[in-house]
Amino acid sequence: MARSKFSQLQISAILDEHEAGRSVKELCRRHHITDTTFYNWRRRYRSAFGVAASALEPAEKENVQLREQIADLLAEVSQLRDIIAKHVP
Repeated sequence: MARSKFSQLQISAILDEHEAGRSVKELCRRHHITDTTFYNWRRRYRSAFGVAASALEPAEKENVQLREQIADLLAEVSQLRDIIAKHVP
């Protein structure tokens, strides 16, 4: 079996372009692949990437919350440093 010249990340990016609205014909021409290759990739990789993407959603939400907490804490530290700077000679 021949090894693909595309990595899984590249294949995922091509499939994402299609989901964003690009036509299969245009994608195949740009990336020098056949329609059969594209449809095989879509069949093979979409299910794998779909599961992985849905597993990341809770982690992404937690990441957003943690970033907000960090921003709040940094603002508080900055305010405390200003107060200390005013009172310390």
